[in-house]
Amino acid sequence: EEYDDIQKRWDYFYELPPGSLDILILGNSHAYSTYSPNIIDAICGTNSFVIASNSQKLEQTYYNLKEALKYQQPKIVVIQLSVLSGDSWKKEVGDYRVYSNLDGIKFSLNKINAVIAQRPREDYINSLFPFLRNHDNWKDSKLLATNLIRSEVVEQVDFRGFSPSASKMGKK
Repeated sequence: EEYDDIQKRWDYFYELPPGSLDILILGNSHAYSTYSPNIIDAICGTNSFVIASNSQKLEQTYYNLKEALKYQQPKIVVIQLSVLSGDSWKKEVGDYRVYSNLDGIKFSLNKINAVIAQRPREDYINSLFPFLRNHDNWKDSKLLATNLIRSEVVEQVDFRGFSPSASKMGKK
């Protein structure tokens, strides 16, 4: 299965106490790697969170905001504007960057609408149900080999936004 920490970030977001978020930051990797909740919160005395993912487009930013507002009522919402550039994901099938973000969102009408808005019709099922999309991975020897020699990453504990992590290569 594809991996992207946006899925873990969504899990972390859903566990936040209701009404505990002051600042919500949305966008693509520029937002993710620019805004650090640890620094923002230390300086401003706030509780901030970044929901950004690689190559996020405007459509996904919109549905991420709708999803977030179902669970939190932030005082400030920051949308990083480079999400306005680039083509829609509506034309491309099978891009992990879209899947990883959608996979993190709870199944709901909002998620269905996000898929319809940004995926081609032939990719609706793969976008909504990762277990169907990935069920044949074990048959692909290249994918299996890649999974076996993947570097060991020291787990990140705080998924509110970007934080540097150390990694090391396995023996192979």
